[in-house]
Amino acid sequence: MRVEEAGAEVLEDLVEQLADLRHDLGKYVCFETRFVGVEAAEPDLRDALRADLLRTRCGRDAEGREATETAWALWARLRPGTLAGDPDITEIDALIGRLQAADLSGDLACLRRTAEDAMEVASVTRRLLDRGRAALVRSLGGAHG
Repeated sequence: MRVEEAGAEVLEDLVEQLADLRHDLGKYVCFETRFVGVEAAEPDLRDALRADLLRTRCGRDAEGREATETAWALWARLRPGTLAGDPDITEIDALIGRLQAADLSGDLACLRRTAEDAMEVASVTRRLLDRGRAALVRSLGGAHG
């Protein structure tokens, strides 16, 4: 289902899920990479990508131990199953697959392609959230269309 096809009764919860996805994955999948830039020197870009992809979310578990999640583990946990047919979900699936398969010890060209894919995840999660919010507004009668 596309986000625009979701019923009004589920859109509010769905938008909350999409906001979490945007924050937890979309923001942090390229957090360090944004600062060094795609054109950064190879060691700097490699370090940024390793931080962004292998330690996308860091925190503490219930026992207080440090816990980290990779970008693909975070996507697996937060992926909204109700939107399986949505084109943005399909695009994120493909991007995350490429990120997971990326050779972070590869050459600079490989690292730059990987950085571009990570930046695109950020862009697509933002677009998906925007679409969800617009659908919610329409469902509440805030816009016609």
